[in-house]
Amino acid sequence: MRRVIISLGMLVLLAATPVLGQETVIGVVDGADGNCEGPGSPCNAGTGIVGMFGWALATTGIQWVIIQVDGVDIGQAAYGVVRPGVTAAFPGFPNSALPGWSFNINSTLWENGLHTVSAKVVTFGGTTTVVHSKNIFFTNSTHLLRPFGQIDTPGLNEDVFGTCERAVCGDGLCQPGLRENCLTCPQDCNSQELGLFTDFCCGDGSGPGPVDCDDARCTEGGFACSEEDKIRYTVVSGWALDLGITDEDEGIRWVELETNEAIVGNTRTECTFDRLTGGISNCYGLPRLDLEGSYPFVPNSPSAGYRFVLDVGALIQGDLAPRGSNELRIRAGDVSNQSEDIDSVFVNFKCAEEFSEPSFGRIESPREGRLYSGLLTLEGWALDGEGVAEVLIYIDGDFIPGTLYGAGLGTRPIVASEYPGFENSSAPVWRLENFDTSTLNDGFHQIQVVIVDDEGESTFIGGEITFRVANVVSRFYK
Repeated sequence: MRRVIISLGMLVLLAATPVLGQETVIGVVDGADGNCEGPGSPCNAGTGIVGMFGWALATTGIQWVIIQVDGVDIGQAAYGVVRPGVTAAFPGFPNSALPGWSFNINSTLWENGLHTVSAKVVTFGGTTTVVHSKNIFFTNSTHLLRPFGQIDTPGLNEDVFGTCERAVCGDGLCQPGLRENCLTCPQDCNSQELGLFTDFCCGDGSGPGPVDCDDARCTEGGFACSEEDKIRYTVVSGWALDLGITDEDEGIRWVELETNEAIVGNTRTECTFDRLTGGISNCYGLPRLDLEGSYPFVPNSPSAGYRFVLDVGALIQGDLAPRGSNELRIRAGDVSNQSEDIDSVFVNFKCAEEFSEPSFGRIESPREGRLYSGLLTLEGWALDGEGVAEVLIYIDGDFIPGTLYGAGLGTRPIVASEYPGFENSSAPVWRLENFDTSTLNDGFHQIQVVIVDDEGESTFIGGEITFRVANVVSRFYK
């Protein structure tokens, strides 16, 4: 058996099981502080989602970690998590660099009371054994099971931009070529001040007029932006879930977005589809397939996403929010009429007209470390608040001409949804086709992409990608 020394600083319970002569399997179940030895013993109970984590190692390597409740397999843990203390204590084991595992248990699926949670390990050597168990007291009731979730975007202290300089129809600025500055029609669409601008300020949202000035869309101050106009928006997205002890008290009813404690969006009353704001806006129930792995057996986890579209410029212009730091808060309500502030983040509101933002984007091809030969398509996407004028590609510092950008090269729906209001957000692709890799020596090469915006400012995007060319090898094997 391998001799193992545990440092005094590691407060863990170790189970070492020598199997098949030389194989050693060790591991620990953490999470849910305390170990309940029975009713009345000092320990923390588990409510709702009980996050379990631990670690496991074996001399032949870990294939799977299976979580059990009361001796019954309930799911496979995510294995391969960093645990520096374990790595330092057990060097030389396969997987010792990433020995951790994690698993979320939906405790509402079991009756309240004492339950045993175990980690069963399957090794590449063919051993299956329970390495450690922990007793946890599950306790659930409706009033304890409140909505939970998080904000994914924007991030903490991120700069978010809005279009602040907007003209009211009739002030002489709302005309062809400046239609994007026209936000709303005056209450009296027949007023003399509107004059010749009626055709451009009384659109129905799908394009410029003319629209009858008695139409309610004008007399009630309807929006006048056409789909060609670009108002900068900020997308606030994330997810929300809710558990219950019965089907009748489980699930999210609504999600709200608040800015500085003022409600600016509600999924129950304002959910809509708008091409100008990137599609489905102010809605809950969007696909989040990534949550299935993190929250197995939680109803609605595959469709727990929300997406709000925030008009930062309108908030600033209307004196509803200041430039600078502002709090975004997500509040959710469940079907049992319980509500909870599930997450918040501070961001910086800025006016797009007052700053020159750097370009951003991605290099999609070539891929990092990949091997290429023959003809290669260089491709990615890019956006800039001022508009993209040209895309410049450099390989090993040498300029490669011929890159195209924009319309006709395809779309990136995720980009359009995440960055509505940017010029070219519906067609952000750049591409250089049929690049002949035989013009490069076989070996490793670096590609860099520079975006030049409409104001002449340049920005590197996507970092530096290293790829490999092997035309000689390719011809040999042909």
